[in-house]
Amino acid sequence: MRVGPLGLSSCVMRVRSPAFVGCGKIRRNSEALGFDFTIETAGKRGYRIAQAHEQSEAARLHVASVASQVRSRLRQRLLTLFVASSIQTILTRREDLQAVVVSMLERQLSAGAISPFEMTQARVALTETQLAQLDARRQQAEARVSVAAAIGVTSQALDGVALSFDAFDPLPPNLPETGVRHQALLNRPDVLGALMDYAASQSALQLAIARQFPDVHIGPGYQMDQTDNKWTLALGGLLPVFHRNRGSIAEAEARRTEAAARFTGVQSRAIEEIDRADVAYRSARNKTAAVDGLLAHLRDQLRSAETRFNAGDISRLELATAQLELTMAELARLDALAKVHEALGLLEDAMQSPADLATWLPESPPELAGAQGPPR
Repeated sequence: MRVGPLGLSSCVMRVRSPAFVGCGKIRRNSEALGFDFTIETAGKRGYRIAQAHEQSEAARLHVASVASQVRSRLRQRLLTLFVASSIQTILTRREDLQAVVVSMLERQLSAGAISPFEMTQARVALTETQLAQLDARRQQAEARVSVAAAIGVTSQALDGVALSFDAFDPLPPNLPETGVRHQALLNRPDVLGALMDYAASQSALQLAIARQFPDVHIGPGYQMDQTDNKWTLALGGLLPVFHRNRGSIAEAEARRTEAAARFTGVQSRAIEEIDRADVAYRSARNKTAAVDGLLAHLRDQLRSAETRFNAGDISRLELATAQLELTMAELARLDALAKVHEALGLLEDAMQSPADLATWLPESPPELAGAQGPPR
């Protein structure tokens, strides 16, 4: 039985006669009646509460770590679906342009203006595009099934559902040079979970140390002394005089050392993953920025070619060729964009949170119980 915040706990019945059975029921006989209330000393109750809170927080953070893995899996499958859909769109436009080129080349071949080899090359290019488009459709269908599996529904449930890919279309932002590791260590659930495990072990050690000091037992009961014919009130305590709870303290200290070593390992692994993913992300982003420059240059050339075609300076075939070059650049840009988003996904996996960190976990580390700080 616990009585309020005053530290009264552990209702214990002192059995003086077979007439006394259990705790919480009062029975009388001619000899004794008594309850035993324990007043805990040295803050034991506070240490137990702190340990329970820290263990609960560690469990919550472990759940958050698993949730980040689920999010990462869904993000990767959505990225695959986005890439397959975008490739199919570009290839459809490319197929139409190549069909126009083949048609014009056939007329030129009939007029003897080109060789059969040039005609064959154009037809082979058209066939390759058609095959690539079929492959893109297959990848799109498979990716849609994977997305449905990631969110726990059947693929038929996504029929008629328009999925948004706005998060993948632009180039992701450039992250601060020194902020990634700092923010990740403040928000990565497995690191914080290991930190809370250490805090719980610290509270357990403090509790074991506090148990060196005796609790006070107050019994608002009485006992009839048959010899002196008088009532005796109950008051007592348990004194760990000989062992001073050394065994429990040593065990708790060993567990704290183990928790500190486990935290150090988790943090070191997290830092390595974060730094490696950060380098890969920045490299992929720089490559995508370079491809964007090339794509902008080809778009300028296409606008110039359209102006010249409208003025009659170039043929329809030359304009279609410029448009085909642009589609090749768009495919290269899409490949680079996919790689930078894959690198960003790996960085988010290393951080175990979205890159913006806006609404994931608190931006401050958990408080550790006791005077000792976290392991170093």
